Amino acid sequence: MALEAVVAKHDLRIGDDIGGGFTLKGALMGFRARLEDDELVLRKTDGGRRLASGWDALPDRLTTLDRTAWHDLHVWREWPAEEAIAMGQPFAPRQLVPVLVDLGRVYLDTMRPGGRNW
Repeated sequence: MALEAVVAKHDLRIGDDIGGGFTLKGALMGFRARLEDDELVLRKTDGGRRLASGWDALPDRLTTLDRTAWHDLHVWREWPAEEAIAMGQPFAPRQLVPVLVDLGRVYLDTMRPGGRNW
C-alpha cells in the first residue's frame, strides 16, 4: 500500500503536529502537509505559507533537514472532538484502527526486501 493512497483515504497530515498533547522537542521540521485538491501541499507551520507541492516535495524537504538534530515526523488525522465523544467507545475500532492498519501496511511494504524506498 502506498503512503499517497493512505493519506488520501484517511485525510492524514504529515509534518509538525504542535497541538494537543504533544510537547515540542528538538528541531522542528517546519512544515505541515496535507492534500489540497488531490495534491500534497507543504505549508510552513508559522502562518501557512506554501513551501512546496507534490509528493516529491516530501522527501526533498526531509533531505534538507539538519542531520545533527532530532526531528519528529508525525503522521496524524484530526477529528472534531464532538464526533469522537458522540461515537463513544466504538470510536477507536471504527475510526482509529483502520488508519493504523493502513499505516502499518505502508511501513511493511516499505521495509520488506524489494519494497519501496525513498
